[in-house]
Amino acid sequence: MLDDLGFFELLNVNPGKAYRRDFDENEYTVLPLLSCTSTDGEKIAGITKRLSQMALLFQQDPLIYGAMTEAAYNSCLHAYPPNHKYRFRPLRQRWWATASWSVTANEVRFLVYDQGVGIAATLPRWDRFEQILGLLSAISGPAQPIIKDHSRMIEAALEVSRTSLGGGHGQGLQDVVRPIDAYGKGKLRILSGKGAILYEAGGKVTRTEHTLHLGGTLIEWTIPVDAEDLE
Repeated sequence: MLDDLGFFELLNVNPGKAYRRDFDENEYTVLPLLSCTSTDGEKIAGITKRLSQMALLFQQDPLIYGAMTEAAYNSCLHAYPPNHKYRFRPLRQRWWATASWSVTANEVRFLVYDQGVGIAATLPRWDRFEQILGLLSAISGPAQPIIKDHSRMIEAALEVSRTSLGGGHGQGLQDVVRPIDAYGKGKLRILSGKGAILYEAGGKVTRTEHTLHLGGTLIEWTIPVDAEDLE
């Protein structure tokens, strides 16, 4: 699977035949892993083109896959603040992206990962941070102890982004959650720092707080595909 993703090619490593393992190519189709910075317009355009082709195949609105490039843009815009003292030093200040379609599950998954500081660590620099603190205080009292709870911080940032009248390129998490709200089904998983949330169509949010820091942010969208859409 890693070879099919282009993982070894991306690292300029020859895995050799001894490391190859057959898998059922009819089970899923994988988009080769891509990595670049937000300034690499050619690669971003390549991802957008492939995802748009996938959307047309499944008779979906291609705009729902625009969230991947928006998340990638956000990751490079916010994930690597200058002069930051990293606890987990990034190998490269880039983002990585891939997508897959499962025949058995009839669903499309696409994800973006960066090695940045995590969503919770970037929020104090956001112009809507006071709204986040206000939301947390209204729910749980003084917000200061909750700032260390990454999952609550991510959930609050998501809520503020969704209910904000603002918007536009690179503005918060509303670009990230838009495919689920627009499509009306599917789910969004965000793992960042020590926190994780699962956002499902209809606005249901499930939080999880982990012991270990992820060392970045992973965002995964799962979009179901109706069987009749493929006929």
